[in-house]
Amino acid sequence: MLSIQRTKELLNEPEISDTEAEQIRSKFYMLADLLLDSWQANGKKPRSAENKYKNYEQSKQT
Repeated sequence: MLSIQRTKELLNEPEISDTEAEQIRSKFYMLADLLLDSWQANGKKPRSAENKYKNYEQSKQT
């Protein structure tokens, strides 16, 4: 689990309150759960960063 301090660092918002950071952290976890559920439901394998870059480059050429 992310600490409150680490959450603030990732957001680059050290001045937000601990309560705000907790709420945002909770939403991070909800989003991660949704993404994982979607990924599992679709049975897709994660693409490597290299494949993502190749696909991006190909899409720019068309």
